[in-house]
Amino acid sequence: MPSSLPWHGAHVESYPRDQATSRVIGQIKRRRLRMSEADASSKNGYGIKMPLRSFYVMNLLLIFVLLFGPACPPRTVVIDGERVPFDTAAARTFDDARSLHEEDRHEDAIELLRDYLVRFGRAKQVPEARWLLAKSYVAIGRDADAQRALRTLVEQHPRSSWARSARIELGKRHMEAEEYHEALVVLEPLYRSAEGDKRHEVAQLLATASVGAESWDDAVHWIGEARRLATDSVARELADTTLLDLVDRQLPPAGLARLRESLPSDSPALPLVMMKIAKLHYHQREFGRAMEAADQYLARWPEGDFADDARGIRDRIGRLSEVSSRAVGVILPLSGRAQPFGEAALRGLGMALDVAASSDITLLIRDSQGDPDIAASAVEDLVLEEQAIAIIGPLLSGTSLAAATKAEELGVPLITLARADGLPQMGSWIFRNALSDAAQARALVDHATKNLGARTFGILYPNHDYGRALMNHFWNEVDARQLEVRGVERYNHDETTFQPIVRKMVGRYHLQYRPEYTQEVQRIRAEITDPVRRRRALARALDNVLPIPEFDVLFIPDSYRTVGLIAPALAVEEVITNVCDTRDIERIKETTGREELSKVQLLGPNAWHHPELVTRGGRHVRCSVFVDGFFANSKRPETRSFVELYEQIHGAGAKPDYLEAHGYDTAGIVRHIIEEVRPRDRVAFREALFGLRGYTGATGEIRFGQDGEVHKRLFLLTVDGEEIVEIEPAPPEGAPAG
Repeated sequence: MPSSLPWHGAHVESYPRDQATSRVIGQIKRRRLRMSEADASSKNGYGIKMPLRSFYVMNLLLIFVLLFGPACPPRTVVIDGERVPFDTAAARTFDDARSLHEEDRHEDAIELLRDYLVRFGRAKQVPEARWLLAKSYVAIGRDADAQRALRTLVEQHPRSSWARSARIELGKRHMEAEEYHEALVVLEPLYRSAEGDKRHEVAQLLATASVGAESWDDAVHWIGEARRLATDSVARELADTTLLDLVDRQLPPAGLARLRESLPSDSPALPLVMMKIAKLHYHQREFGRAMEAADQYLARWPEGDFADDARGIRDRIGRLSEVSSRAVGVILPLSGRAQPFGEAALRGLGMALDVAASSDITLLIRDSQGDPDIAASAVEDLVLEEQAIAIIGPLLSGTSLAAATKAEELGVPLITLARADGLPQMGSWIFRNALSDAAQARALVDHATKNLGARTFGILYPNHDYGRALMNHFWNEVDARQLEVRGVERYNHDETTFQPIVRKMVGRYHLQYRPEYTQEVQRIRAEITDPVRRRRALARALDNVLPIPEFDVLFIPDSYRTVGLIAPALAVEEVITNVCDTRDIERIKETTGREELSKVQLLGPNAWHHPELVTRGGRHVRCSVFVDGFFANSKRPETRSFVELYEQIHGAGAKPDYLEAHGYDTAGIVRHIIEEVRPRDRVAFREALFGLRGYTGATGEIRFGQDGEVHKRLFLLTVDGEEIVEIEPAPPEGAPAG
């Protein structure tokens, strides 16, 4: 401690009056407890016997003198043999401590302030001394000590002006430590007593702490208060932006009604919450409640920031109820890279509806341009402006996701032609009439288990989205039947050399695990010393290692081009893939002299369905099985009728493709519902889609599940000789043959 402080360590000579009074009262109470109630007259504290009543009177007189008599002499402090008044010594000590703090001599300031608080604990500068002590602790990085000093100041001097500063500082300290709940506890009492700019600062701190604590209701309240107290436009705009983001993104829907009741009537957050409630009811298709909430907003804030939004909700709800029962929207890519696909689907639609001849159904065609935003806007236009009862499309995955989201919001049946996973599961208004990956996997595994007797499976797949998705669906179908996938290999999407990958699949790659091979190699090296003969013997040993495919079927979710490379690579490894070609199998047995051959059935998706599959894969792809959603050469009556109609329109020999067939069937379903069921609104149209039964189109008999997915028998195809043919389905059990 610096020697320039002569009163440091001085001794306080006297007690304050209230301390002296307290001591005397305590002595009186102790004497009363020691007195015996049985003794009517007892010695008082001075050894004089007197009646008990007189004793009480005397003590009361003594208390009266202490309380109202002459004051005790002022407290003093002895400094270098000289008495200094208590208040003077306290003020000088505090001034010196404050000077040390201002000079950034914080270690010395802390030592003097702590001594000051011990010796002058009732001085009027004590609250400020605790504040300076906390600030000095902060300056030297002793945060825990700073928090204790601030907390003591708040607890012992709650009405001091320094306590308000301490609460703010303590709250900031808690937030820096991410102790947001503690910050709220410290700061909330301060808001009630703060005024002016301080009140705005506290509201901002409470808003920040509430967001940190993820207490969204409180956050909305305090941001609203900060916005109401803001004095400049920049702060108000920032609060508005934060409120909007908070209500839109963080506030749970269940808390909106509660928050509406708890917010003050003048809270800037209240209009935003009211508008959010109206929008929430609208998106949940609770149109009556949405209209009521919009009306309440307009009644209170007819010129408010969200008045146009409220009027827009009322207008949209009114227009949603207007439906043209014979107007059908169509959204397809009719420009850009996907234009040929969109035009193919549109040709099928036109064939089914026959708009120009006998049908009065109106097709409202919109070009998505392959843009999700344009597709979503098209849905809105078709519903609100054109009053379409249903929409067909889109075709591409990205545009379909955007259109489905908007269709679900507006409550219009949408029958998409896209294959993207999860589309129909987006809501009860979304349906799919397209070949999905899950449907292909299910059909292939069903055929393999029921008709081929397969129990073990292998998967060889490319490392891209299409391959991974089909691989996962296929594996899930195998697991669902409690069967086993015994071999899985992945290759790069641009792979052209498949020999090493195929060797891994059939056990001819890691030969160190084949004991028959390792033993033969050891024998050759021990017995044959001539290098040329040894090399030839090792080559023969390698050729004699037989493939061991541990699966009955091999699924390859890739295109016909890749299969044309993989199938021959399997043949090189002595794996027979044309398993139904008995003549070729007998020839191989005779050539190799082996009676037992390794045979694997190849399975694939609709990407195999191409005439070049036969020319690329040759005899090695014969007997392979793949699946598709349409086969123009099918013998199914409805398919043949569609193909004949297509040839009549487009010329003899013209063949429709998958998209034309699915466009035709989708439009046929819509026409069937409009003309047979005659729905008057969109809800009735949706229920008719769920209830569709017995409708057969070019792609088969069609119905929709409760999840909106199409259910129909797919086309199972195989290579027979030099052509692709359809596999006739097995008759139901108990049905007559033929």
